Amino acid sequence: MAQIDLSTVVLELTAVNSDAITSFRHPDNEAFLVPVEPSDQEPVHRRAREGTPLANSQSVRAFLRTDCYPYDPLLGWVFGRKDEEEECDFFLGTKEQGVSRKHFRIDHNWKAMTLILTNMSGHGTKWASPDARNSDRVMTSRAILPGEQYSISAGAVELILQIPARGEDEQANFDSNIGRLRLEVEEATPTMNGLKIEPPGPITPLVVGRQRRFVLQNVIGSGAMALVYKAVDFETGDVYAAKAYKLAENTDLHLLSMLNEIKILQKLEHRNIIEYIDLFKDPDPILVMEMAVKSLAEHKITRVNDCVALLKDCLAGLTYLHKEKIIHRDVKPANILLTNENPTQWKLSDFGLSKIAEITTTFCGSPSYLAPEIGGLEYSAYTATVDIWALGIVGLEYTCGIPPGKAKLLQDRTKRGPWNDAVIRQIPLSSLARYLRLMLEPVPAKRPSAATMADMLESWADSSGEVLRNASQHEEGPATKRLRFKATMP
Repeated sequence: MAQIDLSTVVLELTAVNSDAITSFRHPDNEAFLVPVEPSDQEPVHRRAREGTPLANSQSVRAFLRTDCYPYDPLLGWVFGRKDEEEECDFFLGTKEQGVSRKHFRIDHNWKAMTLILTNMSGHGTKWASPDARNSDRVMTSRAILPGEQYSISAGAVELILQIPARGEDEQANFDSNIGRLRLEVEEATPTMNGLKIEPPGPITPLVVGRQRRFVLQNVIGSGAMALVYKAVDFETGDVYAAKAYKLAENTDLHLLSMLNEIKILQKLEHRNIIEYIDLFKDPDPILVMEMAVKSLAEHKITRVNDCVALLKDCLAGLTYLHKEKIIHRDVKPANILLTNENPTQWKLSDFGLSKIAEITTTFCGSPSYLAPEIGGLEYSAYTATVDIWALGIVGLEYTCGIPPGKAKLLQDRTKRGPWNDAVIRQIPLSSLARYLRLMLEPVPAKRPSAATMADMLESWADSSGEVLRNASQHEEGPATKRLRFKATMP
């Protein structure tokens, strides 16, 4: 049997019935084919084999590969009748078999790095995913995910799609190969008829009502209330974060926090607030949000300008929140997310402790980031400026480090004084220090608003690329466990 280099394989296609085998063996498809012995055949999903069985003695597979570029890189690999010269990349069948001139195409959602099948036929493309009891007719698109097999048909032609499992070295080589294909796509010039599709025929009316359109994959985070999954939109291939709440395992207070987070996030829309996408039940609520690259707690800041950019983004988000009469109440590195790296874009997230109010008295938040007024007398009132203090602590932490060994003092709120004094003493003597001093003003009434601080930081004009020196790591506990820069900035 001929061998195939999996580091070049984007997608494996297996012929399921005799119509598919005949089409696969068309001379125009020779570059895609590798004959397969029955013993080497991967198990085909049971539902994919219902109907016409695969003739084992004639089993054939086709491979879309990075070393066999599509005719039009902007479209990807186009499957159809190939009635016109170079109209399609892969001959799928004839008009008599129910195959359209251009039936579907397979390409990438390059932003999410997800493989997509897009229908190009007015008749649709029949599709059955592994967890589907019945197949449906795709008129738009579907994501093709690793580790799954999909049964599809175009007219009478039935086939299986799957992304091959690769070893570590094969995956590394594949990533390099797919990167070159991506460059080819970015440099390509569109063809005149590249996006032409056939006029649609009669379409079954859509079912009214919310339907789950996301596939949950691996867990990317966890907390007391929920697990966070990587979620893929099965139509577009876009990747999101899905927060699956665990209702049975949570207290009434946790459930109240969940409802509060959903209610607040649904009404927010700002470039520095993590974006709400959708909400569905399965059976517990699942909140779908924009996917981030990482949190600030996982990120290294090495230049003063980078810290200023972080503060500007967060202040812009807080200005918006406070204008909407919302106090975040839990600003800390774990709740500040990086959604774009070049240029950087930071967004506030996790609104479980947020409050729609101008003044509140509830004692809550992460100890190391609590403003002095929250740690004062029981039921003492505080305002949105507690978020400014917390962000000031974040700025201090990522420039010279917050005072080590003081977290235990916060367990007794009567000892807030020593903590506050230690914080103020830690502020470095630098051009950035005057901004941090304002944000860490112990008297709430004298502490500037987010809008005022944002306006002041707009005047920042340090273009020296000043580096934060003598970076070191240490741990104080779960509230402050992350990289610290203990250097005095000149």
